[in-house]
Amino acid sequence: MPGQVWQTLAALWRRQSTLMQVFTTIFLSTFFSALPYLLIAVTTSGFIEVFLSRDAVRKLLPRNPVIAVFLVPFFGFFLPLCECGVIPVASRLARKGVPLAVAVVFMLSNPILNPFPFLSTRTAFAFFPQMVTWRMGGAYVIAVSIGLLLLLIGKVDPSLVHIRSYRGGGLWSVLDASPVSRPPNLLHRLAQVITHASMEFFFVGRFFIIGSLAAAAVQTFVPRDILGALAANEPMAVGGMMSFAFLLSVCSEADAFVAATFIRTFPPGALLAFLLFGPMVDIKNLLMMLIAFPKGLVVRLVILIATFVFSVGLAANMWM
Repeated sequence: MPGQVWQTLAALWRRQSTLMQVFTTIFLSTFFSALPYLLIAVTTSGFIEVFLSRDAVRKLLPRNPVIAVFLVPFFGFFLPLCECGVIPVASRLARKGVPLAVAVVFMLSNPILNPFPFLSTRTAFAFFPQMVTWRMGGAYVIAVSIGLLLLLIGKVDPSLVHIRSYRGGGLWSVLDASPVSRPPNLLHRLAQVITHASMEFFFVGRFFIIGSLAAAAVQTFVPRDILGALAANEPMAVGGMMSFAFLLSVCSEADAFVAATFIRTFPPGALLAFLLFGPMVDIKNLLMMLIAFPKGLVVRLVILIATFVFSVGLAANMWM
């Protein structure tokens, strides 16, 4: 009897050791694959914050709001920002007189339609390049569609154009879109770039680490039959991955590596929904939107985004 007990304990120990090895491998693989993209992205954001004023961004926008709605998603390839940095920028642009619909399109599209999510998605889904096309195209269609709807709604609902100012300090004062003082000394400006990039990296990085740990835990410890049952039902799979994206709050520069860990479990439409919904609505940017914009507008946006992303995810399952 004692021998059987020891054998059982030894078997459990070996099983747990194997699971922890798998968990560690998935986590470290996800983390180190995405880290270079995250570092490049926050550094670029720092340069934009220090060297490019908000007035310059506003002057680049077309005066016709309809044309601007169609063109502003492409600005992300020249002014790449993560979802944390783009919300204060969008809020400040709206307060400076940019049409609300244009500011919202900029806010929704920029975190996805910029070089870093493009490259990271291309790398993470190297054997499934259609995901890049669907992610970029889906983000453009969703952002522009919501912008056009807001142009119509804004004409009959003036309450939507009231944009809040940031209150308080702490994180919000760091992420506020007020212009950064620009000393003439280039070294001082570069120091500001490093400071801004460091703050953004440590703020965004914590969510990425949590997301990587959660993805590794799901892949390792959740029984495959449970994941298989969820993945077998396409609407549930799409909705489940959207919820997962909201809770994990992984930045758009690195979320493709988290999604790629589920490529053998979930259908492509569910993975696409994860890649579209998270950068537009997750815990951290929802809180920031509630501070920067009226609650009624945020509720409308969340409903519209969820509806469009869910529909695109189901469509992708049919065509990808």
